[in-house]
Amino acid sequence: HTVVLVGAYDNAPELRARIPADMPYYFFDLYSRRFKPHFAAGRLLGRVIRDHEIEIMSAHGSVFASHEVCRRRGIPHVWTIHGAEARPKGLVGRIKTAAVARVLYDKHTHTVAVSTATAEIIHQQFPRLDAAHLHVINNGAPHEASLLKLPLPHPGPPWQLGFIGRLAERKRPLDLVEVARKLDKRLDFKLHVFGEGPLQEPLKAAIARHHLENRFVLHGYWDKGSAGMLEQIQLLVHTDGVEPFGGALLEAQLGGRPVVAYRVGGNSEIVE
Repeated sequence: HTVVLVGAYDNAPELRARIPADMPYYFFDLYSRRFKPHFAAGRLLGRVIRDHEIEIMSAHGSVFASHEVCRRRGIPHVWTIHGAEARPKGLVGRIKTAAVARVLYDKHTHTVAVSTATAEIIHQQFPRLDAAHLHVINNGAPHEASLLKLPLPHPGPPWQLGFIGRLAERKRPLDLVEVARKLDKRLDFKLHVFGEGPLQEPLKAAIARHHLENRFVLHGYWDKGSAGMLEQIQLLVHTDGVEPFGGALLEAQLGGRPVVAYRVGGNSEIVE
């Protein structure tokens, strides 16, 4: 069989470098186009299906163009959903919900949830969805081989704690300050933060406000692989409050690092 890849991987050099040289690849960035991006995506996908005689299409993210192309050509459309949240409200929200329902209820669509928790949310929101068309396939770990080779961490003190993730509201990185405050007088530790995002400056301000600068190491954006982060820590602190499937939790455990996480979403499915 032949696998054809369509996406904006040129925008992510680390991912682009992993595309095999003999794999047909078409660059397309849906979000860089302000005028009718779904029409452009549909035209490209139609050409790809025709030129490569595609028999099944797998997609994630915005799938309206891929669904319409598959519906018209009568081929299976696999939609991978990484996270499901409450339905948006208001008129625009109802329109978006109706558009999603049209994709989910189509006979050509098979929906893949990355965790049982995500699948349950999807089914609650769209009860007419055929159970035979809803599947659970957990995400894997792309750097599994390097993670399994990591030596086990040496015990502290000092204890090296870590957080890996985007510094955004849903990841709750400000909770790390509360963690550090409670441990400050009890433990000799450093808390390594790998990631950047809109809450980066608020996090720095909260650290300074509580005089915890000596406890935090802010690494910013990290593009040297998961093993390079995990080899610096002994335990992962995962503060995400709406986690469909915690990839960082999986990678930390593969690397022999214990994890602490909230019991939300798919966390309990991968944390033992």
